[in-house]
Amino acid sequence: MAALADAVTAYEEAAGHRPDAPQTLRGILEVEMFKRRIRQRQLAEILDVTEPRLSELMKGKREMNLDFARRLHTILHIPAEVVLQLSA
Repeated sequence: MAALADAVTAYEEAAGHRPDAPQTLRGILEVEMFKRRIRQRQLAEILDVTEPRLSELMKGKREMNLDFARRLHTILHIPAEVVLQLSA
């Protein structure tokens, strides 16, 4: 099975079908929700924030603070470099 997955990945990269990594907080969190098969409410619980606050962060109505940035890194394992770029 792993060999098949590797072959598909190699084909997608060679053919240019591989989607770009998301560049926004919303995009990254949507990918995480998709991977984990969870909804925004469940992600808010995992990150220990209220659902309205998470919604505001995802819509860009609220800026990410240091505490939330740390949670993205420690809980979701989003690389620190990516988190820093999102907060810039």
